[in-house]
Amino acid sequence: MSTALIQADNLSIYYDSQCVLNRINVKIMPNQTTAFMGPSGVGKSSLLKALSGQISLHSGTINYNYKDPNREPLKTGILFQDNALLLHLTVFENVALPIRYHYNLPEKILNEIVMMKLHAVNLEHAADLFPDQLSGGMTRRAAIARSIALDPDLIFYDEPFAGQDPINAESIAKLIKKMNKHLDATSIIITHEVNLTLQLADYIYIFDKHSIAFQGSPQTVSKSKNPFVQAFINPSLKSDAQSYEDKT
Repeated sequence: MSTALIQADNLSIYYDSQCVLNRINVKIMPNQTTAFMGPSGVGKSSLLKALSGQISLHSGTINYNYKDPNREPLKTGILFQDNALLLHLTVFENVALPIRYHYNLPEKILNEIVMMKLHAVNLEHAADLFPDQLSGGMTRRAAIARSIALDPDLIFYDEPFAGQDPINAESIAKLIKKMNKHLDATSIIITHEVNLTLQLADYIYIFDKHSIAFQGSPQTVSKSKNPFVQAFINPSLKSDAQSYEDKT
């Protein structure tokens, strides 16, 4: 059995005195796509920030495991929910930015790497455009290209399907799967997009009220009889979810 790439134990996150997540345990397996799902405000983004080192824990531990004990620290990439592209830079320069920051490469080599990343997301033709000249789908793909600029081992996706039409959302889901395979990477996704996630993810955590309400493979989630889970994956059952919440 594979060792978890990331293992978080008894993890709690607070903002001032407000509890966001309380003593949760999470395992992220290597070369898989793990999804965090649940209603808004239940701590999914906070967990992603904790796992990616952007915020501190109130308590608990996060361990990053390697097959090779001498291996360098994990290289990570992040797709932010708002894309976070710099508007005064072209698509090319946005993707080049993290490479320029970490490495001093000849321009010819830098150009080859950036164009390779843009090719991966079908945006070679947009290299000289600025973010405000892109469609919503193109903007998201440009942000994905930047997130993979350093060939990360671990990629965090914060709401990659948000604001996308069904065709673009499906295209982005295929890109995520493609990146995992070609980069031999591991992905963590925060999303509300149920159908695509059930097709894309290898393992799903569903959060509610500062804790994990349910977890399992997509098949396990789909077959769950838990009223809260069923209401989340099938919005027509919202009234049942409300009854469940009232009882708890």
